[in-house]
Amino acid sequence: MIGFDHVHLRYPGPGHEPALEDVHVEVPTGQMAFLLGPSGAGKTSLLKLVTMEERPTQGRVRVLEFDSVTVRNRELPSLRRRIGMVYQDFRLLRDKTVFENIAYVLRMTGVLDHPTLQRIVLRLLTHVSLYHKRNHFPDQLSGGEQQRTAIARALVHEPRILLADEPTGNLDTVSALEILEIFRRVHTAGATVLIATHDESLAARYAERAIFLEEGRVVRDARPARGRGL
Repeated sequence: MIGFDHVHLRYPGPGHEPALEDVHVEVPTGQMAFLLGPSGAGKTSLLKLVTMEERPTQGRVRVLEFDSVTVRNRELPSLRRRIGMVYQDFRLLRDKTVFENIAYVLRMTGVLDHPTLQRIVLRLLTHVSLYHKRNHFPDQLSGGEQQRTAIARALVHEPRILLADEPTGNLDTVSALEILEIFRRVHTAGATVLIATHDESLAARYAERAIFLEEGRVVRDARPARGRGL
């Protein structure tokens, strides 16, 4: 479960407008929700509050059993291992193969046994239909294939929450739909999925819920019948 209790966020420094104002939203466990709004609406800031990369200036954020008011810094790695994060710009290591990009994350978190590591990575690559590209480098992949690699990397710890920040922003329509189908499967398997995007057509097709932001405020909270618009 993700909860925002009358959350305000203002970044430090003079001249900054509030990034979020009085956001009061709850995303229950197992929901697939979209954050919609133009650039600067506050979507990325809201995702940063879920990972507690940022803390609210006022109010409270609750994620699983963690609370922004009481959580200690030493507890944050435990929180973040339960959250997968996917970005618009993929953030792959260019000098490592598809296999190595995913294996790297496992090694950094202590999975050093090669048979275990190989089993996990190959299972994830099969899940995103990239087993045949496991020895390719990112520059040898299409944009959609790079994003599928990034999703596989985000799923290494079987996260309970999957966040995505404009995950289809650099993709063509066909690739975007392939990415959303993977998110749908992750959601069907039980994860809470929260996707920030400006693309209302994707939300209309896949969302159980669409939360609209403007200038840091929630202006509409819709639960559309899929395929019938928002």
